[in-house]
Amino acid sequence: DNKTKPETIEIFSVKIRENGTFKMLKMSLEDVWNNGWELRINNFADKEKPPHNEKDIRNQVSFARKAKQSLWNNNQHFVYWCRYGSRQQDVRKRQMSECVKWGSVGMNAGMLLLMNKKSYSTSK
Repeated sequence: DNKTKPETIEIFSVKIRENGTFKMLKMSLEDVWNNGWELRINNFADKEKPPHNEKDIRNQVSFARKAKQSLWNNNQHFVYWCRYGSRQQDVRKRQMSECVKWGSVGMNAGMLLLMNKKSYSTSK
């Protein structure tokens, strides 16, 4: 029987303290189930970025265990960093710059339309 068993699946979580330090928590899937906790698979960005392979994710977790300060704001940011390699807020900054760029284009197009409408209404 080569199937992975719940007691052998490792789950890592991070508890962020108010002073910016953190504690890595390691538990098994069986621990999660026995305590009645909810577990959510965080793979929403797989369409945008290729996820790391298991070895790279384990390397990220190993690096996190040795870090002195927290690089994340919460568990979701930690998972994102482990799975994709960049911090989620860095991705958000890129998304915002795209928003600003396209918002600016939209605003300029709107101004041109408004100016054209005024020129039509005054020329009648």
